[in-house]
Amino acid sequence: MSLAGKVTAFFDVDGTLSETTVVHSFVLFKLSSIPKPLRFLWLSKLALMAPCWLLADLVSRSIFNKLFYANYAGVSPEELSSFARTYFESFWLRRLYLEAVQRIEWHRSMGHRIVLLTGAVDLLVKPLAEFIGADDFIAVKLEVAHGRFTGKLLTPPLSELQKAIAIREYASVHGLSLSQCYAYADSYSDRFALECVGHPVAVNPDLRLLLLAKRRGWQVERWRSKMSVKRSKPKWRC
Repeated sequence: MSLAGKVTAFFDVDGTLSETTVVHSFVLFKLSSIPKPLRFLWLSKLALMAPCWLLADLVSRSIFNKLFYANYAGVSPEELSSFARTYFESFWLRRLYLEAVQRIEWHRSMGHRIVLLTGAVDLLVKPLAEFIGADDFIAVKLEVAHGRFTGKLLTPPLSELQKAIAIREYASVHGLSLSQCYAYADSYSDRFALECVGHPVAVNPDLRLLLLAKRRGWQVERWRSKMSVKRSKPKWRC
């Protein structure tokens, strides 16, 4: 592997590469599987759950992940994989930031590896990773028993310190020098991941990450332009 090939750009996904959240995919998945007459009842239940999720996220992204992914209990991997393709093509693709795709292409032109690092479920992230031609992706894996998700995570929630641990483990396996690597993220909870590379970039940062980035002298960028998609073929626009 060349020196350039050992430089890796780690990209957070939701909020960084695209104007999405893990809640978007869950809500659309549930609505796709619920008969129309019952959707209002489920949305009413969602309105009661949402404040709990918000509070958990304010306390700790890891706590939020444990609570949130419990909602996938009883779903089969096949169901989620099938939905993932539809979700990407009909929703996610139109919310990708043009600047994100351009930055990925720049890294690729420099011979750098592209790795997605996200707290989202691996099956949902796979279509995006294939679309952008990522060399690898690190995402949440859900426990399966008797062909169904149990609602438990196979590994610790991929957030906060765990993201930094994942980067360091990946660097160790692939012989990377983290001082030459890049990381892109939007949330204060991702600060540990940004801290462990030589080129941290705060993208569309929340207030706490923005203040931290300014104190540390990290690069700050605002990615806002959306991709324009006609059928399945992307066409860039600013």
